Amino acid sequence: DKLIPKSIYGLSVWETILLDKFLFLRPTYRLLADLKSQELNLAQGTLTDGLKKIAPIFDPVYNAIVKKNQRGDRWHADETRWHGFVIVDGKGNYIWYMWIYKSAATVVYELAKTRSSEIPKRHFGKVKGGLRILVVDRYSAYKAMAKIKDYHIILAFCWAHVRRDFLGVADGWSEHES
Repeated sequence: DKLIPKSIYGLSVWETILLDKFLFLRPTYRLLADLKSQELNLAQGTLTDGLKKIAPIFDPVYNAIVKKNQRGDRWHADETRWHGFVIVDGKGNYIWYMWIYKSAATVVYELAKTRSSEIPKRHFGKVKGGLRILVVDRYSAYKAMAKIKDYHIILAFCWAHVRRDFLGVADGWSEHES
């Protein structure tokens, strides 16, 4: 059976690649070296193109995870810079942002071109009913979202970030140390 039509690689190769990459979190170059030692000379471009071709197969799974995440009542959210070496019209650099929404049952990762408040607004815009708690740092995108009453979300600020404030006071005002 072929996962990718006209490919010379069958299901077992793509299964090995997916498990190695996403379950065992091994970098692709190490997988390719391992496969080469087993006399399977797979090029990086072939692997990358294949992953791009099979990615849509996982859209229903990803969408189900997102929906389950949105049904939660407590989340931790954060965003971090992510270098995405993809040329996009209107985007002058390669800096993207990985947004993470963790509930008790799921974790959703969303790669976005911006760090705009529109990204979490879009994710939490479908959250309905009841009061929800979102644990975040003090980034303004979350504060902007909390001002919109339709989201029914209360922000709880991360204690690690609050602790940094106390340490900053202690460093700057040594007479207040105790």
